[in-house]
Amino acid sequence: MGLISLAAILIGICLGWVALYQIVKSISSYPSNKHICLLIAHPDDEAMFFSPTVIRLADPTLNNTFEILCLCPGQEPTLRSSRTSELIHSASNLGLDSPKRVTVIDDEDSFPDSMTIFWSAEKIAKVLSSHFSTEPAAPGSGPDMLITFENHGISSHANHISLLHGATYWLKHMSAQSRNAVALYSLTTTNLVRKYTSLLDAPLSLLLYLTRHNSASTTATGFADRYIFFSAFSSYRRAQRSMTACHKSQMLWFRYGWIALSRYVSTNDLQRINV
Repeated sequence: MGLISLAAILIGICLGWVALYQIVKSISSYPSNKHICLLIAHPDDEAMFFSPTVIRLADPTLNNTFEILCLCPGQEPTLRSSRTSELIHSASNLGLDSPKRVTVIDDEDSFPDSMTIFWSAEKIAKVLSSHFSTEPAAPGSGPDMLITFENHGISSHANHISLLHGATYWLKHMSAQSRNAVALYSLTTTNLVRKYTSLLDAPLSLLLYLTRHNSASTTATGFADRYIFFSAFSSYRRAQRSMTACHKSQMLWFRYGWIALSRYVSTNDLQRINV
């Protein structure tokens, strides 16, 4: 009876997973033919926190140009080069079509790796201006969509929190026309319990999305107020492999717990930030 009950539970979880994936897929409309940039603090952020977003928006069927801009290759000088290579490997695993879509800034003085040191918003804005152009609305520049952490940084990480401040600073110092051409999104931070409930958080995330999403708020450029991403099993395993097979230098014991228990490996919800 015990084995039968366990089998029934596992089958129920699998069927629920498939059902949730199909529901999210059926109600969601994602940006296509856009230039999208993911702004992260460190190599492995894209895998630990944003993998459902990257896998979906970098899918070739959407025809997006997806890139990753990383501001710090880590604290250890001997690992900076290898961590950059690991990020490129992970980006490819998650669906980016070229190593040229990954840029890593190595400026320890401006962007030290620390959970307690906040980076200068002005310096982050300068990196964004240099990487793109001062006026993103100019033909061939970009991005149309900029994605990063929000004010709580998932884990109250000062480097993560700084990115939204820097992106906001960058946009605020543009002309109105250029600012309106960029849709800024942040990744929602959940409470501690939800953060570590893995797939079990997906139904609540979907419910919150349905109650908060305003379908009438989609802009003329085709961007909604919110997006939800939920990975199929194959994508979920890809996200885990981005850590175990790509970011090998970072696979300490507690990271195995993260990729097994964190809801961010399977579920992302983005909210548009009005600047």
